[in-house]
Amino acid sequence: RALLNSSSSGLRFNSGGNNCIRLVSSTSSSFSSQSNNTDKVFQQNRLKYEKAVTALRKQYAQEFQKEKQSKQKEEEAARKAQIRKRLEGQRRKHVRATYHVQLEREKRQVRAVEFQEEVKEGQVEIEKQKERTKKAQALLIAELEKEAPFWLTTEEEVEKMFSNNAEVEQQLWTQPGGSVGAPRPSEDAEFWKYVSHTWDMSRTYASPRDLLLEQLEEQVYEETNVDYDSYWTEQRLQATQEIRDKAKLRALVREQG
Repeated sequence: RALLNSSSSGLRFNSGGNNCIRLVSSTSSSFSSQSNNTDKVFQQNRLKYEKAVTALRKQYAQEFQKEKQSKQKEEEAARKAQIRKRLEGQRRKHVRATYHVQLEREKRQVRAVEFQEEVKEGQVEIEKQKERTKKAQALLIAELEKEAPFWLTTEEEVEKMFSNNAEVEQQLWTQPGGSVGAPRPSEDAEFWKYVSHTWDMSRTYASPRDLLLEQLEEQVYEETNVDYDSYWTEQRLQATQEIRDKAKLRALVREQG
């Protein structure tokens, strides 16, 4: 008979001989059987765990693959929708462009027909205007031919007027608007010179050299042809200047209102 005590440091027994050996042998066999059972349970649990983990991994992989495919389908659908929208916009744009081109072509055709009609009507009006102008010119020429014997000056009268007559030359050539033979014009003749519109057709302004040459030419012309000693006295110059001043003033009043 043996006494078996358990402690934290292991097993302690008191007995002798063979009984002690048999007790130890039975205890070792029970420990080994329990260890084998524990290993089996552990292996079984491990296998179950591995199978469960494998199943979860497969399920996760399948779900991930499904989600990936679903996302790819959505992206593909969105891309196709975007392409369809862009192509539809281009189609509408091309339709509008074609419509506007056709409309513009029709407008040009209508305008061409209208232009041909306007040309025909304008040509008819031009011909009518030409006929009226010819008739008016014919009437004017007929009237001038009737009046010609009364106002045309003969060559002999012209020669008689200018032969050795310095006063006539001074009246006709030295001042703007000069006249001889006919009555002196009214102030209206001087007035209209300051209300007419003129346009300098020269391409550039006169250079200082051209201005100086023009001034010298005028000075030489006056010294050569204008008689300030006997004909153009102070009274005549003053009278002529008064007429010009009145005409200028009248033109300014008319322009300013």
